[in-house]
Amino acid sequence: MKSSTSRFHKSEEGKSSLGCISFIVMMVIVVFLGFKFVPVLYNNSSLDGELKRETSRLGANGYKDQNAVIQNIVKLAEKNGVRITKDDVKISRFSGTMYIDINYEVPIDLIFFTYTKSFHLRGESFTMGG
Repeated sequence: MKSSTSRFHKSEEGKSSLGCISFIVMMVIVVFLGFKFVPVLYNNSSLDGELKRETSRLGANGYKDQNAVIQNIVKLAEKNGVRITKDDVKISRFSGTMYIDINYEVPIDLIFFTYTKSFHLRGESFTMGG
């Protein structure tokens, strides 16, 4: 009976070390993905807030030069760690509302392949003249 019990404990020891190694590997993967994705998502969130504030300001004050507005948006993106071009920014007006849309992609290097995360941001505001 004693030999049966000791054999049972040895097989449990092997399973627990395999489980521990699996847990450590999973935690390393989660931490790695966090280091890759969190900064990209944070920068996007920061830019989204800045875009909404800028759109609201422009709607209240009006704007004359669409190219200057686009350049401002590109500078806001750079300030927030997001690389966009003027072609990624679209400004439109419809029924007294101004819309600023930004569509961009961020490549994320995951060692074995590159994942491309797409983002769409929209700011909108009622316009007062301009």
